[in-house]
Amino acid sequence: MAATPGKKHHKNNGSDDGEVGHGKAGLSSIVNNGGSDDGGGTSPFVTILRTGSTVLDIAGWAIDFYDAGVVTVGGIVGTGIAAPFALGGPEVPAVTGLAGVAIAELYVQPGLRIANVLSFASTGLTILADIVAGDTNIKQGLAPTTLNSITTTAIGAAAPEAYISLVVQSVAVSNDLGWISFPFPNRSK
Repeated sequence: MAATPGKKHHKNNGSDDGEVGHGKAGLSSIVNNGGSDDGGGTSPFVTILRTGSTVLDIAGWAIDFYDAGVVTVGGIVGTGIAAPFALGGPEVPAVTGLAGVAIAELYVQPGLRIANVLSFASTGLTILADIVAGDTNIKQGLAPTTLNSITTTAIGAAAPEAYISLVVQSVAVSNDLGWISFPFPNRSK
């Protein structure tokens, strides 16, 4: 393209209408370039989706961490003394040990469910990011990040116990942060 004096030339924005853009790629160009806005980097949309997924997983991990702490305290200190006493009722003896853990597990179930909902939302964002980035498609199949996210979410939902949920959610966050790729390894480029 020959330069015309006094005019700036911009690269095509990836749209099919031939319109010259302002350095921004259109969605079709981003999808065709594997999530890249110019063929060389990850698009801001994919980055936002992946960041959102990580934030949701970290929020779920924080809830699971709190719930595991409640279960631990329930086993050591006891469960059952605070609620009736705080409401002006008779003092109820604390139940400790495995019974305290079991009662505490019942108390934390709503928190575990909330963490599971966050994990499902995080998985949805991961799947969408992988599709937009071109990592998940018909030719290559599901990307390892999608497989890892689906697997950890399914295990966490199938075993709603505080300690197991915390371990599974820790794996999910570690996958999101790129520390590990478990249980499915990353593809070689």
